[in-house]
Amino acid sequence: KSLQVTRQSIHNGCHYYSSWDAVEPEPDDVSLPQSGDCALHCYRRISDFHELDCRERLNTSSYVNVYLEDEEIKAANLGMKINLADQTVYPQSFKLHNIVLNMVAHLWNCPKPPDFDEYGAFAGAGTVGSTEACLLGGLCLKFRWRKWYAKRHNLT
Repeated sequence: KSLQVTRQSIHNGCHYYSSWDAVEPEPDDVSLPQSGDCALHCYRRISDFHELDCRERLNTSSYVNVYLEDEEIKAANLGMKINLADQTVYPQSFKLHNIVLNMVAHLWNCPKPPDFDEYGAFAGAGTVGSTEACLLGGLCLKFRWRKWYAKRHNLT
């Protein structure tokens, strides 16, 4: 309990690097704390983790472009406030989602679904990263190939 009191008193106007948050190691099985941290300390911790993992000039393990232009960051920040799960509240954002989905479907040469004229979009799901998008696209191709193979070899 004395640690909680100290932690809260240190948060008041204290710089992150002189706080308990900066020096106290997080256990692997961390659970929700009894009290919250100040926004600056949360941001600083995430920023420090990011600094260690996300230095684009040192990132040799990625096959995608990890450098973002200012406009890309601004566009991504716009999307952070949108919940695509509720398309009735954000119809224009959902329309943009479908436009991108259609572009990817054409890129992968997907056949036009029978209900395309009704919905105006290929079946699909938005993803956060390119890896997830490629994996979903690959799964679609696998299932399409499986159907083609079964039909060709009378395995239905």
